[in-house]
Amino acid sequence: MAVRIAQTLGLHRHSAVQPSTQHGVQKKAEQLFHARIWAICCCLEKFMQLESGRPTMIAAVDRDQMMGRDQRPPGPDFLQWLMGLAQYQERIIQHIYGYKPGERTARTVLLDTAELDSLLLAWANEVPAQYRLGAHLFCFVDEYHFAAYLSIQYHQAMIALHRAGLIAPTTIYEAEVATHCAGDPSEFRLRKGEYICIHSAREIATLTLELADRKANSRILNAGPPLMACIVIAIYLMKNPTNRLRVADLELLKECANYNADHFLDSGHDPRFAHGVVTIYEQVKAHFDNFENNNGRKNAKSSRALIEGTNELPTQKTQPESQQGASLAYHAPFSPNQNYQFFTNADGGIQMDNQGNASLDCGMKDGKSSNNFDLQNGNVIALFPFDGLNVEDLWNWMLVTDAIEPTDETEWMGTQVVQNGSEPLRES
Repeated sequence: MAVRIAQTLGLHRHSAVQPSTQHGVQKKAEQLFHARIWAICCCLEKFMQLESGRPTMIAAVDRDQMMGRDQRPPGPDFLQWLMGLAQYQERIIQHIYGYKPGERTARTVLLDTAELDSLLLAWANEVPAQYRLGAHLFCFVDEYHFAAYLSIQYHQAMIALHRAGLIAPTTIYEAEVATHCAGDPSEFRLRKGEYICIHSAREIATLTLELADRKANSRILNAGPPLMACIVIAIYLMKNPTNRLRVADLELLKECANYNADHFLDSGHDPRFAHGVVTIYEQVKAHFDNFENNNGRKNAKSSRALIEGTNELPTQKTQPESQQGASLAYHAPFSPNQNYQFFTNADGGIQMDNQGNASLDCGMKDGKSSNNFDLQNGNVIALFPFDGLNVEDLWNWMLVTDAIEPTDETEWMGTQVVQNGSEPLRES
């Protein structure tokens, strides 16, 4: 509605470089006011389009539509920075939704991703150090709210851009990057798209909780970015169950999910939807509890034995030959494949069919999971993460509704989700 009204008034016609004679306001002060109104419309439109994927009412965003340098207000101009970010968000949206399946090769998709990534990084370097885009902001208290919002939008754009590295099987994705981008300066960042996503998700979650602690209530702070952060953290935890930061990430997921649930309830959403957000944390937590129960005892015994063995540790010369090499058993590298194969290609996890489609398998065989837990008798609670939720909607939250159909060169982008033996979920 606001965009339509602004277009009716002709606010979109004003340009600092090429002022339009059709613009009804000629005074610079009034033009500045109108230009900032149009800039706000552009920013909110692109932010919502990036979150939801819906069609836009603003075809193009140009920072020149703001105002000249002589018209800018003193002090930090967050709106000018947001307008610059909206330009790149528009290009990311075009990169994600603007092409038909199979229209681009895998190499083209990767190189376009790398180009947009470098542009985002260059834009971030334009922001002064005290407002630098991260969870640790050193600006004044009255500016923190705006700086945090700017940072959240930046990291949301990063997640949308590098989502393939998070969703796709790691080995397949890295192999495609190595094949098509070998020797390119962007190769290293493209390889680590998964880590870029989890880093940005942590930043969004931390900033959201910091804003909640500061009680910075605002209409522009919606629950979309923190909800995406919850999903990204959950997916990363499931792909990396042995990561040493999993406890910290799990706690961050818990707090962020609780914040989202409260936000949805305060906004009048259905309580079941708010409960579904908390369920993401609960089921990931249940999975990790089962993982620790299956592997934790064995590691704990080894750790205690290692500590006890070092109380009177003999030197290499005095150590009896019968004991030499005994302590090496305590240093055997931990492998999640010993008793738990939830994320292996043997019994469960991400599978590849003969057409090259990737799928998620719960590792279920005759009522038992791949970690030998008896699920039918209820001896152990071993819920598959996101069980009972609509997986297609979950993927839509991650902006993957435009998954490219498998082809000779883009089969790695055609990730499909299979739940409990059903047909792959495809784009309608």
